[in-house]
Amino acid sequence: MVDYLKELLASTSKKIMLIWDNAPWHKAKEIKDFLNTDLGKRLWLANTPPYSPELNPDELVWANLKWVQIPNRNAKNVKELTQMAQKGMENIKNNTILVASFFNNDNFYFY
Repeated sequence: MVDYLKELLASTSKKIMLIWDNAPWHKAKEIKDFLNTDLGKRLWLANTPPYSPELNPDELVWANLKWVQIPNRNAKNVKELTQMAQKGMENIKNNTILVASFFNNDNFYFY
């Protein structure tokens, strides 16, 4: 996670706001130590409760991917799993009604 945050911060010189859902790994010592560095202080964390789709529509994207796009499928390897996930995300991206539902409380993630 720290490596990802460093890459994210390297992409811009501006401050970055992250929606932070207080997952257990967000509270790890390594993360806390990084957030207290000069670089880490460029992150503004918007803390939300764990799994709160009403505050973080991305939770509904993941729910749709898991339960609609690739349900009950077993990948033979990481490459196949990546391909299934990418195809599912393309399906989501191409369905504007579905994407809008993630933001307007219709919660059509089973659409």
